[in-house]
Amino acid sequence: MKRIIILDICAIAAGFILRAIAGGVATNTYLSPWFLLCTAMLALFLGVEKRKAEIRLLANYGGSGRAVLRRYSLPLLHRIENVVSTGSVMSYALWSFGAQVKGASTSWMLLTFPFVLYGIFRYQLLSDLDEIGRRKGKGNIDHEKTERPEEVLLTDLPLLINLICWVVTISIILFLKNKGLIN
Repeated sequence: MKRIIILDICAIAAGFILRAIAGGVATNTYLSPWFLLCTAMLALFLGVEKRKAEIRLLANYGGSGRAVLRRYSLPLLHRIENVVSTGSVMSYALWSFGAQVKGASTSWMLLTFPFVLYGIFRYQLLSDLDEIGRRKGKGNIDHEKTERPEEVLLTDLPLLINLICWVVTISIILFLKNKGLIN
């Protein structure tokens, strides 16, 4: 699958989905279909971002790269990114709506939605060609290397703060739900 256009991005996403399922099995946690769909959409989003970064690196530094990269273009990847980012946002929104749609255990999870939206928007900003040009040489992370999402996540301060706020908000919601203070 790694050699076939589009399926190579699906292979990246499959790894994330399998990890999520394994985590659910290991912790004996029910994973709703919305959660799995959201995980898949976010994983596809990161796969597209990885391919975009690889194409930019090849354009800037040359080399042959993977054969499958020759089949991609940035405009194609932008169109795919639009679909998967919209799917990510919508599936997370539906999951966070709560038990009414067999999603999260409480609809208070909707309070976490702005963090997810900001995170996707921020990552898109960091991988934007114009933004990469503006940030070059300013001591920030090397934004041409957004094919490593964990590096971007752990080195971009606004994205890191957003992630921490998301985790804190989820923790507070789950704490309040477990104490019976919210439904």
